Amino acid sequence: MYPFDETLCDEFYQLAKFIKTEVDPRIRLFANSRGAPGGHEMSRIAPFIDIWCFRDLPYGATIGPEEQRIRRSSASVWSYDCARPAKGKPPYDYYRLQMWRAFARGDTGCGFWVYADPGAADAWDDFATMHGRYGVVYGPQGGPAGLDYAGESLIPSRRWEAWREGVEDYEYLVALRDATSAARRSGDSGSADRAQKVLDEAVRGVLEHRSDPEAVYRARRAITQQMLRLQPGGSSSNPSGSPRSERE
Repeated sequence: MYPFDETLCDEFYQLAKFIKTEVDPRIRLFANSRGAPGGHEMSRIAPFIDIWCFRDLPYGATIGPEEQRIRRSSASVWSYDCARPAKGKPPYDYYRLQMWRAFARGDTGCGFWVYADPGAADAWDDFATMHGRYGVVYGPQGGPAGLDYAGESLIPSRRWEAWREGVEDYEYLVALRDATSAARRSGDSGSADRAQKVLDEAVRGVLEHRSDPEAVYRARRAITQQMLRLQPGGSSSNPSGSPRSERE
């Protein structure tokens, strides 16, 4: 259930407590707010919240102590953004790199406002005051005359494509993180340490140079190369020093 949007008000606390203690504790509750400064509202309602979805923060921003405690104790912490006008934000930084910031914080979910309002003609109008500020796909209403939809009902924007690529980037990061953990569990601490260094440098290199879109492709190449080294027969499992495979 998602009973309140961007608030941890007293009404939300009372409802969450009622649902969890008197209705059914299996009902999962979602909250997308940090509440008032100081974290009191977060600490009060935390026992009743299953999924936290905090507003995206710049890379390296300080996270308050109560949010840190929630992040340590909750398996489901997500992030999102809804800055206006979203259509005026750089697609690479605002959409694609949100996934990298989420990974750096340890978030397991990510989102933004809003995917589509295909019934609104002003989705095509960059100067519209309502729906036109946010959507990342376009429907036929209000579109240019004679536009070829190629059999599709919606047309994606560069913002939507940047988000899709960000999802793929996140998969790269998770794949190397999981492979690193597997190497450590198997006792190969040397390979795990080298892989962790590559992962840390990839995230830092992308987020500290967010005006350079090529940084993400350098990072993906480094991640791919490290993944190959962690495979059976890769350089990490080949102490004899034999030549590396051509695919590396």
